[in-house]
Amino acid sequence: MKKAHKIAEHQPKNPFFRYHPLACVLLLAVAPTQAEDYFDPSFLGVVGENTDVDLSAFSQAGGVAEGEYTVSVFVNQQDVGQFTLNFIKNAHGEIAPELTPEQLDTFGVNVSQIPVLKDLPNGEFISDLGALIPQATTRLDLSRLRLNISVPQVAMQSQVNRNADPSLWDDGIPALMANYNVSAGRTTSRYDHGKKNQNTNVFASARLGANAGPWRLRSNLTHSRFEYSGSEN
Repeated sequence: MKKAHKIAEHQPKNPFFRYHPLACVLLLAVAPTQAEDYFDPSFLGVVGENTDVDLSAFSQAGGVAEGEYTVSVFVNQQDVGQFTLNFIKNAHGEIAPELTPEQLDTFGVNVSQIPVLKDLPNGEFISDLGALIPQATTRLDLSRLRLNISVPQVAMQSQVNRNADPSLWDDGIPALMANYNVSAGRTTSRYDHGKKNQNTNVFASARLGANAGPWRLRSNLTHSRFEYSGSEN
C-alpha cells in the first residue's frame, strides 16, 4: 500500500512586493504639473551679446511679436491697400493693430455714422475694434503679411460713396499724347453719253494732349474738304 506524501508549501517570510506606509504617503503627495515651452534667447546670438529678448509670443502656434509690420489690409475680403501698422497687445492680451478713425474711414468704415468713432480725434489709436464696432474683428496672418479685418456691412460705407482717398492721389508722370483719324472717299457718276461728275471728300481729326505735374492740356483739331468736278470725254 502506497503512502500519500503531502508536499508542504513554503511561504517566504519577506514577500518581494509589499506596501510601505512611507511610499504610500509619497505617492499621494505627487501631483501632475504643466509647463509652457520656453525658448532660451541665448541660442539666437553669440557669446557676449545681450540675450534679454522676450520670445514668449512664439510659445504658441501662430504667435506674433509686438512691433511694426507692413501688411496688405483686407476688409471683408476686399483689398484696400498696403500699410505699415503698429501691432500691440490689447486689453484681452491679443496682438491687434493700432488703427485711427482716419484709417478706418480710408478702409471704407462709415466712421461719420458711428458716434463712438466720430467723436474720437483723428490721431487716436484703436487697438480693440470689436469694443467700438460690435462683431468687428482683426486677425494678422504673419505668414502672408496680411491683415484681415471683418466689419458688419451695416457699419460700412455704401459703394457709391467709396471714392479713392485724396491723400492717395498723385500728379502722375509727364506725358505727350496724340490720337488721329483720317477718312477719304471719291465717287464718280456718268450721264448724257460721256459726261461725268466726281465728288471727293476728305475728313481728318486729331486729339492732342500733354501732362505736366498737375496740369492737363487737351486740344481737338478737325479738317474737312469737299471737291466737285465735272468733265466730258
